[in-house]
Amino acid sequence: MIIERVQGLTSKDKDDRIRCAEELGDLLEHGAPSSELEAVAASLIDAIVRESNPETREAITNTLAILASKNVGLKAPWSRLEEILDQFDTYSLQNALTALGYSGDYAYEKTVSHFQTHGDGAVREAAADALVELRASLK
Repeated sequence: MIIERVQGLTSKDKDDRIRCAEELGDLLEHGAPSSELEAVAASLIDAIVRESNPETREAITNTLAILASKNVGLKAPWSRLEEILDQFDTYSLQNALTALGYSGDYAYEKTVSHFQTHGDGAVREAAADALVELRASLK
């Protein structure tokens, strides 16, 4: 079921992509086989990079944040996400910062810190929370 939802992220129909992202988020919220998690994370990041629709991108970044929060330190191509942060609206940016925080990779501390001065309070809060998670990974 997870693989079908990941495949649905490539649909030409934006509503299908949103539905698949939301259903995938629900599935991941309740756990998934650990053998699939790295591939799912990579597929989500690929979908985020490809996605141009803000509403769809928000749904996919939310799913990635759920996956990351349930699997702290998950290995994924986080740098690909980091490279496109400046293209995100505030909602997708909040989700992406959350995911980077749970990545457990302190290398993203400087990038996340940059958003502590963002014009949107919710983004600043997401950056602060992500920094807490990144610093916890050092312990």
